[in-house]
Amino acid sequence: MKTKISGNPIATIRQNEAYIDGFSTKNLVKKFGTPLFVYSENKIRSNCSNFSQIFKKLFPNLLVLYSFKANYLPQICEIIKSEEIGAETVTSFELESAIKLRFDPKKIHLGGVYLPEDILKIAFRNGIGLISICSLTQLNTLIKLTEDIDKTQNIGIRIVSPKFDRRIGFAPNKETFMRIIDSISKSPNLKLTTLHSHYGTQMMEPSIFSNNAKYILDAASLMEEAGVNVSQLNLGGGFPEATIMNNIQLEKIGKDISQFMRERGYLNLEIVFEPGRYIVGDAGILLASVIDLNFQNQRWIYLDAGTNICPIWANSNLRFFCANKISSPHNLPINIAGPLPTYMDVLAKKTPFIKNVEINDTLIILNVGAYNLSWGTLFPFSQPPYVLIKNNQLVEIRPRKNPSFIL
Repeated sequence: MKTKISGNPIATIRQNEAYIDGFSTKNLVKKFGTPLFVYSENKIRSNCSNFSQIFKKLFPNLLVLYSFKANYLPQICEIIKSEEIGAETVTSFELESAIKLRFDPKKIHLGGVYLPEDILKIAFRNGIGLISICSLTQLNTLIKLTEDIDKTQNIGIRIVSPKFDRRIGFAPNKETFMRIIDSISKSPNLKLTTLHSHYGTQMMEPSIFSNNAKYILDAASLMEEAGVNVSQLNLGGGFPEATIMNNIQLEKIGKDISQFMRERGYLNLEIVFEPGRYIVGDAGILLASVIDLNFQNQRWIYLDAGTNICPIWANSNLRFFCANKISSPHNLPINIAGPLPTYMDVLAKKTPFIKNVEINDTLIILNVGAYNLSWGTLFPFSQPPYVLIKNNQLVEIRPRKNPSFIL
């Protein structure tokens, strides 16, 4: 029986060495070098299937949208599309990628703080399922652009999250909703169908999802009082990596939300979730090499991978292990830094690790599959290659790039 590393079924131990989806980390490093991102198609598909199956049992009308910003590489997104999941996009690049990859236009949503006219025109032209707005400025731009369009565009209203002190979205009150409805009524080509609430990220407790559901249901009631019955409720994302949030927790989230909706009479509405990290977070693994040590006052090791490619501000549940000494006890605190010439380039402090670490040891870093591209930086080191394990084969989906690609 294979021993899982930190509960991840694609990271296993064989004879004191770490394997990724059946491939030796030693051989992966020999073939591609470090730093190296490795993704598993099997894990992506498993996460997609697991999420959809759990929630389909609880919601008669379910729409799952993959958050493109989690990882927008085409080969990754194609796998997700084939699992009948739609696309949640924020930028014109993401929107055009989803269209190019032939995601069902009705399963493509667009929303964000910055929606210039060019991206809205792309959305109109391709008849996407929804444009979610979070300001009157965006609404007025939409009204202006739809004057010459002879088809209906569904729009959603993002309401502010109580967690973020009313920074993004509309205040959920009757007066605000009536003002929005009045503005939309002036455009025969816009139809208000959706309320959208995104509470936060890495929401570990099921109660947080329940609170968000109650919040959006209260907003739906106020919207009814203002004169519109929405047909869709978007509860956003915020799910942690699949290895971190087990099925029991996921089922509890779904059951609690469906119960609230049934009690309030909204279970017939279409329910939307936007998982990103849950789908790709634990499907991506980073291999890095130890390039230096400093044990003078505290135990520090330095890697050839830093926050430029593994951004800690992505709030991923990083786990660190020595791939070539994986069976050694990982029980002594160590600090892990990257190669950038700044004190900010720290990946972890006082994380459990092996005692006898040496230069050229290989680290296997788990739960790095989300946001390493979208939230990474362009510090002028080479960018690591991305390898996809697909049908038991290694496919390089993004080659190593030297710093000149920036120019």
